[in-house]
Amino acid sequence: MKIEKLKSISALEEFLQGNQQVAFTVLGSKTERYNFVRKTLIKFSYMTLSKKDKGIVIRYLLKMTDYSRQQLTRLIKQYTKTGKINWTPCRTNGFTKKYTDQDIVLLQKLMSYTTHPVVLLLKRSVSVPMMFSMIKPIVD
Repeated sequence: MKIEKLKSISALEEFLQGNQQVAFTVLGSKTERYNFVRKTLIKFSYMTLSKKDKGIVIRYLLKMTDYSRQQLTRLIKQYTKTGKINWTPCRTNGFTKKYTDQDIVLLQKLMSYTTHPVVLLLKRSVSVPMMFSMIKPIVD
């Protein structure tokens, strides 16, 4: 039996119990898996199913997509609210600048005083050496 032939909740239940021999693979890309989840929810009219039948569909999606239950719950919630499941890749790197440009200029000026005790302590500290490696000396 192929996945496309699973058209009823009872067929899904048999598949999950292992009574039916079905060849399946976890889909490759995230977009393919999201589309598979959406199509499955539409195919079985997820929003009109009973609680028991919804659980069977969720267990089927868990097995087929290799997503966690929490991720599937988020996707199903998105589907019930909007009628679609969208995946948009992150556009930012997620890291904020720790030091402003003004901080770097001040550190460069401070670095020019290499004999000052505070500068010597900064050079020995653990969190700042990486910062000093990125600083270029200021030529006045």
